[in-house]
Amino acid sequence: MKLRHFYVFNLILAMLYGVGCTLFPHQLASLYQLTLNDAGAWATRLVGGSFLAFSTLIWFGIRIGSLQARRAIAFALLVNEVIGLIASIEIKIIAPMNTLGLINPVLFGILALGHVYFLFVNPTNS
Repeated sequence: MKLRHFYVFNLILAMLYGVGCTLFPHQLASLYQLTLNDAGAWATRLVGGSFLAFSTLIWFGIRIGSLQARRAIAFALLVNEVIGLIASIEIKIIAPMNTLGLINPVLFGILALGHVYFLFVNPTNS
């Protein structure tokens, strides 16, 4: 697998979560059996905006020819995914959430491992 193919997987997830968090924060939270107050909805929309910004970055990263630029984008995404992994584990521990709440740490973990692979284990496929 090449980094570009991995970007497509990352792009789909980022767009789905970005649109969901930005446009439908209460409905998305209810899937996890969470209830948002106004501040929680606002924070969820900010997170959604960040996911959409990463989607844009990934979208252009798929087409970029420069290996250095693709690796820089992969590193930025790795930082985001490590933070997302830690935060999603923390929220799963402290918030009463259904089993759907396990999806976020798993997805962040898969994405982080994928970027570690392309950055450090097999950088020639970047």
